[in-house]
Amino acid sequence: MSAYLRLLKYVLPFWRKMAILFVVVTIFASLSGLSLAMVHPFLKIVLYDKPVEVGRDDGNDITRGIALPAGIEKLKTNAQDWFEGKMYAGERRERLLRFCVILIFLFFVKNILGFMDIFLTEYLEQKVLFSLRRDVYGHLQNLPITFFEREKTGHIISRMTNDVTMLRGIAIGVPASVVRNGLMMVIGLGVVLAVSWKLSLLTFVVIPTNMILINLIGKRLEKRSFRAQEGMADMTALLEESITGVRVVKAFNMGEYEKGRFNKFNLSYLKQFVKMKLWGAVTSPTSELLGTTAIVAILWYGGNLVLTGAISPENLMLFVAAMIWVIAPVKAISKLNNPVREGVASAHRVFELLDLPAEPLEASRGKRRAVFEESICFED
Repeated sequence: MSAYLRLLKYVLPFWRKMAILFVVVTIFASLSGLSLAMVHPFLKIVLYDKPVEVGRDDGNDITRGIALPAGIEKLKTNAQDWFEGKMYAGERRERLLRFCVILIFLFFVKNILGFMDIFLTEYLEQKVLFSLRRDVYGHLQNLPITFFEREKTGHIISRMTNDVTMLRGIAIGVPASVVRNGLMMVIGLGVVLAVSWKLSLLTFVVIPTNMILINLIGKRLEKRSFRAQEGMADMTALLEESITGVRVVKAFNMGEYEKGRFNKFNLSYLKQFVKMKLWGAVTSPTSELLGTTAIVAILWYGGNLVLTGAISPENLMLFVAAMIWVIAPVKAISKLNNPVREGVASAHRVFELLDLPAEPLEASRGKRRAVFEESICFED
């Protein structure tokens, strides 16, 4: 985690654009939550022929949402009455047309913000990588010659290219995704709690279990990722040596020997990469299976509540829609575990290079005095 915090220091110079990005992400997530809430008025417009009574209570005390403080409850009631008074005014077709216009406008604004989200994320990621590459290359120029004598060139190139590139997503994309999907998850859970707190208990069983399993998988993934990147560095080093020393290889007829060496490193990298992807592939189906189990349980229990008249059909549909909607940001956040683990492994390798002591400044500028213990003689 210390390597990740060091990486975030490269983001600080761009804090203004980061602030704009987080504002855009917050509004985008809020509009996404509003689009979810539109399920309820649509079902009311379609299901009820007569104008909907403002302030009509759907469902009974068994499945009502959690109680709010008096002030917040009053504010919520006033906002709900105002919205329903505007949305459900007029005839049925008029209400449906009004709903469609609002929905189109909502998604138009949301997609503009989505474009800004993607553009700002990509722009800031490349700016951070630019700064990091500049610092790594500058530090390489200040390292003593002994470092280059003992370190393979392919390893150095791999850290400058592969490892730095692996940091692209976790520098900007991961924090932005956490804010976006985290807020969407909170909004979805808020809708779920507002509809029925008893049905909501099912969601609080699957989500913590999901997170615990994903974290365990992530720890294994980080180890495999580090080994895979080391394997790529070894293969790059061997490739660089064989290409630069191709004259020696051909002169001594060592082509078959070099092929065998390369195949050995290539096979080792293949095994490590497959193991890494194997652990990464386990994440998504595990999360989806737990989410599907929760949805099925909700459909069974909620369906029984509708049959007994304990909850209205539109409230159950809103609840199910919110639950399905919540699964998407939960899965998105769980998937972030993979690039974060891979990126942290790369960050360790990059910062190991940056932490190497540079050559003394006087030595690099040629200011060291030469001390001769014996004489220099010219003979013949």
